[in-house]
Amino acid sequence: MTPSMHTLPARGLMACAALCLFAGSMACEQPRWDDPTYIQAQLEKKDPTMRTVALDKMGGLKEEQIKTLVPTLTKVYLEKDPNQKEVMEVLVKMRDPAAKDAYIEEVKTNATEYAAVAAEALGDAKIKEAIPDILTLLEKTDNTELKKGLLRGMQLMPDASMVPALTKILQLDADNNPIALHAYSCEIIGDIAQATPQALDAAAIQALTKAMFLSNKLRQNVSRECGFAVQQLGKPAVPEMIKVYKGERQDVQSLMRFYKFPPNQSKGVATARLSKLQAPEAGELFLNEISKKQEIPATLKGDAKIGWVQMQIQVLQEAILGLGDLKHAPAKDTLVAILRGDKNADLDVVLDYTSETLLRQNAANALNAIGDRSATAELLSAARTGVINDLEKLARLQEKKGQAMGGMQRYSFNVTTAQAWLMLASAAELDAGMQALLKSAAAKNAEVKKFYDSFAPVVVAAKECAAKADDAQKAACYTAKLKDKSVLVRQKAAFELSRLPSAVAAPALAKNISTDSLATREILTQALYAHPSKAAVDAVDALLKKEASVSGAPARADRLRLKMLLAWLRNNT
Repeated sequence: MTPSMHTLPARGLMACAALCLFAGSMACEQPRWDDPTYIQAQLEKKDPTMRTVALDKMGGLKEEQIKTLVPTLTKVYLEKDPNQKEVMEVLVKMRDPAAKDAYIEEVKTNATEYAAVAAEALGDAKIKEAIPDILTLLEKTDNTELKKGLLRGMQLMPDASMVPALTKILQLDADNNPIALHAYSCEIIGDIAQATPQALDAAAIQALTKAMFLSNKLRQNVSRECGFAVQQLGKPAVPEMIKVYKGERQDVQSLMRFYKFPPNQSKGVATARLSKLQAPEAGELFLNEISKKQEIPATLKGDAKIGWVQMQIQVLQEAILGLGDLKHAPAKDTLVAILRGDKNADLDVVLDYTSETLLRQNAANALNAIGDRSATAELLSAARTGVINDLEKLARLQEKKGQAMGGMQRYSFNVTTAQAWLMLASAAELDAGMQALLKSAAAKNAEVKKFYDSFAPVVVAAKECAAKADDAQKAACYTAKLKDKSVLVRQKAAFELSRLPSAVAAPALAKNISTDSLATREILTQALYAHPSKAAVDAVDALLKKEASVSGAPARADRLRLKMLLAWLRNNT
């Protein structure tokens, strides 16, 4: 821990009194311990006893006064004075670049056991000439707390020369070594990768993409830290993530077996990462995944079999949403088939009514995200007449028992699909579509009809903006609607803005990413992957700094989305 200024060395005044008795009256002139110049003079006398007293008296000085003494304190430390430890206590508290030589010497020798804090001070001051000495100590020490301190120092001045040492740490097992070491290493590698991706060789990329799956006996993991580092690395990570997705990384599969995780867990993680990396190569992989017949591996029994099924549902969900994120147009027909329920025979092995509802809802949202308006008719049809058979059977059974299921639950698939239709439909399609939608809703449930009634402002706003003369005027209209009191109007505006050419969409998206509506911001965040700009980099960076301390789960999820976007933008603008 960094020592407090209130813990400066306290030695007795008896030593000073003894000096007076021994040296006579000249030695007992009135001391000026409130004067930094006087204290400096005592420190420079090379008298250990006077230095002890001077260090004790420094505690009464202001911080800016102590700062003027840093060069002298550095000199005292390098002389290996008996007060060396007390001197370093002061220097590491000050974190002053003028103490560079003392910090470097401490890192080399750990003479006063402050090497970890000295490394942090060097990192604060961005003194990169100290990196070789930090790496040497990191290699030779077995003290995990010291390693953490050294890594904290490295984190403050990431440099390509650190990659080999960090790669070694990532290769350590997480049970016999603190997993915090892996977390620090991923964070540092990520920062290095963002600035100089070429600094990561094949071994480093493999270690990083394996570390995403590390866990320990306490079930702690570094998936977030290492996953974000993969995002910072960007395109160079894609080939290894595809290998992970395909199950071709035996080191990752060995971890799955060791931790008794479902073998397809790595595929689920890789799916999410490839989506955020905006890897176009992943589109066909995801499409194949949702198209094929689902078969549980014959080797799995009992809990392992259940775990595989649960994970496979997540894999399919991520793949469907990923196709939307990637705007993979060839997926349209397969997504429509899932939306209709036509693919149930292929997916049946992993479906109950809950998972079927989720997958079909995801298909609706993915079709909206892809943005092909030829899918609107299918979305409207599914919203009006689509049925989740098992859910409907359950609803009717509950009705017979006098326990009627709520309309928004019973028709959750229809409601979500109707909203996806609303977001995708062109202005010309909205009037007729709404009439058909309200007619079907009236026959279903009053609660559902009331929700559909709330679509009316969206129709008005969409028609108003679509009628504008050119794309620039449409962009201005949709931008104004981002502040509408209706959340649905705001969302429609965000989607329509994202479908305009980059020349008009990119500036508007960057300017409005700071909207207070997190639901709208989520759409704008995804839209910026399609319309990147330097202005967006600056806007997202400023927003993250502004809202760094905002609490709550929604705010944390928003920050993570923004951080992932910012990393991608920095690699692609």
